[in-house]
Amino acid sequence: MALSRTVGSAGMFLPQLALLSAAALWGGGFFVTKLGLDYSGPFAIVALRFGAAALFLGILLRGSLLRLTRREQVGGFFVALFGAFGSVSVAYALKTEPSARVVFLAALYVPLVPLLHWSLFKRNPGRNIWAGVALAITGVGVMAGIANTTATLSTGDGFALASAGFIAMQVIVLGQFSQGVNTMALAWTTLLFTSLVAGLSSFLIGEPMPQLNQPVLFWIIIGFGISTAYIQFAMGWGQARVDASKASLIYATEPVFGGVIGWLAGETLGVADITGGLLIVTGFIIGAMPNSQHPFRFRAARNWFTIRFGAVRQTGEQFNDLP
Repeated sequence: MALSRTVGSAGMFLPQLALLSAAALWGGGFFVTKLGLDYSGPFAIVALRFGAAALFLGILLRGSLLRLTRREQVGGFFVALFGAFGSVSVAYALKTEPSARVVFLAALYVPLVPLLHWSLFKRNPGRNIWAGVALAITGVGVMAGIANTTATLSTGDGFALASAGFIAMQVIVLGQFSQGVNTMALAWTTLLFTSLVAGLSSFLIGEPMPQLNQPVLFWIIIGFGISTAYIQFAMGWGQARVDASKASLIYATEPVFGGVIGWLAGETLGVADITGGLLIVTGFIIGAMPNSQHPFRFRAARNWFTIRFGAVRQTGEQFNDLP
């Protein structure tokens, strides 16, 4: 049975928190990926990272892996297909382009998700989602300082734009397959297929072997593997309960966390970074509100004042009529 997404605001808190934590870890992954690319090719590092994640999650699941359903296998494959090429495209872009520009271009998946969702399923996400999308993508643009960049698109920019399309489809496909399945089983199949797709691609294009004797790369694979296992589980569990358009807004906080990680690593955060971060968070808050919440609250407030002030006025009129 598919899980209904029409739950109360209290029930939405944990799923949205799970997606937010996934976005935080994913944002920090930009810096970690850039470090790992010194010792490995883009496809190879994605294969190793997701392979380690599949191993860690597989240890937790153990016997449950023998009872995988067809939906969990098929869903994991298609989510992995888009996710693998999305991650690899980001890695290729980071090899040649500044991270701020890559973050902006890759984050274009934020407006792509509701657009694709609307075109594929004829479901209008609502005005608050569109307002949140506008604020979020504006915030990403401010953070990236897009006004100071050239209009010419390089090969790296092309990879970043391609990643936006892949990630948008991954979010939509994950939202479709995450209902009515074992979330952890779906996460495991996604991790395994992502590792296999990336590993096979690395072999076919002739990437050099990763330098596994380097301690930095080894610990990146271990640490990033554990966090990736959690990210995939949190995304699947959260998106079974949160609409894909709203999930994309939560994922839009990724550059904020990426900027904080960079700042902790020694990079400086300017006024544009802080302003853009505030716009993104504001967009997330607006987009996370149910569509029916605004008019309901307005009517409730109006009725409350009408009843109470009407009662007070009526009492005053009665008091004035006393002899």
